[in-house]
Amino acid sequence: MSPADRAVASARPVRWRLRFDTTTVLAVVLAIALTAGYALAVYLSREFYYVEAPPGSTFSAQPEGLRTAYRYLSALGADVRTLQQFETLPATGTLVIAAPEGLAAESTDAEAERLAHWVEGGGRLVLAGLSAGTLADTVAQATGVSRASAKPATLTPVQQTRFVTGVTQVAFDEARLDISADPGWVTTFRDGSGALLVSRTFGAGEVVWLADALPLSNAGLARADDGDFAVRLLASVPGPVFFDEYHHGFAKGGGAWDRLGSGGRTGVVLLLIAALALVVSRAQRVGPPVEEREVPAARTTAYIDSLAELYRRAGARAHALEALEDGLARALARRWGTTAAGLSRTPEAAGALGASRALRARETMTTQEFLGAAAQLRRVRCETEGRETR
Repeated sequence: MSPADRAVASARPVRWRLRFDTTTVLAVVLAIALTAGYALAVYLSREFYYVEAPPGSTFSAQPEGLRTAYRYLSALGADVRTLQQFETLPATGTLVIAAPEGLAAESTDAEAERLAHWVEGGGRLVLAGLSAGTLADTVAQATGVSRASAKPATLTPVQQTRFVTGVTQVAFDEARLDISADPGWVTTFRDGSGALLVSRTFGAGEVVWLADALPLSNAGLARADDGDFAVRLLASVPGPVFFDEYHHGFAKGGGAWDRLGSGGRTGVVLLLIAALALVVSRAQRVGPPVEEREVPAARTTAYIDSLAELYRRAGARAHALEALEDGLARALARRWGTTAAGLSRTPEAAGALGASRALRARETMTTQEFLGAAAQLRRVRCETEGRETR
């Protein structure tokens, strides 16, 4: 293409469009399929709980889990449900928060305040475990209650309440509560080391605090009268029984994006970035075409021999040196981007070119001077191109 033709072509308006080929379409379809598969896997894991649930969760079949208590209450006809969001609390009923070893998602100040208003308005809150009792500080203003520990024990009630009607003995683990500084609590079970079950009214509602979650756990329900005790503790008042799973990490609510979780959202974003990069790399360029650099055809040995013989007979030593200088300049440009950059990085090349040009500027040169300058130019070019000098 001549310079005039290239100027006309570059002056033509560029059409801004994307062109998709089969590879691009297949890559996008594959990315969408992978994203959908990942989202389905996340949904199924949350729906059927093929995950390891923490202690205190109704989804856990481990000894510290509450799956048996949930199913036992359901078999007895109680309205049991799981609470997997904390934005809107139930209108009424009992909310059970069990945390023998801490919560996967710590409660925020806003959630604790929301829970306190819910209890004050008539809700019933059952806390099981010392870790769950962190909410009691805000909900029931239990700042005077301290935690303690003792040996596991099987105890009888110190006074009769609706929680222990027909219950003779309940097996407890090591956790204890010291409520000596807060006389507002009513104690149902205690020993010499502290209280194990306390309760108090809060506004129109009630807070029940079980220091140890063992009587509600899968391993504890079969001990002593723990099964009957669990039923009376959790379902002694009308209304549904909600087990908090939100703070165990099983959250529901919002759209599909929210349900993916942080790992799922990260995967989707990465797949979208990869798909976008592939589309951009495979699509038609939206700017003027970049002309390919013209690479001169390699000269044959016969041509070089003929040209050298012609130069020798004509005595055109200056023309021969000029051709060698041009070859070195092009080699520097290929290696370093530009001839000037090559000269600044290769002092030997600058010296060889300078000596050759100074020699050509003279009216005459001897054969020895010509051969020396030519050999120097050839040696520097071979070094620039990474070839051996023969």
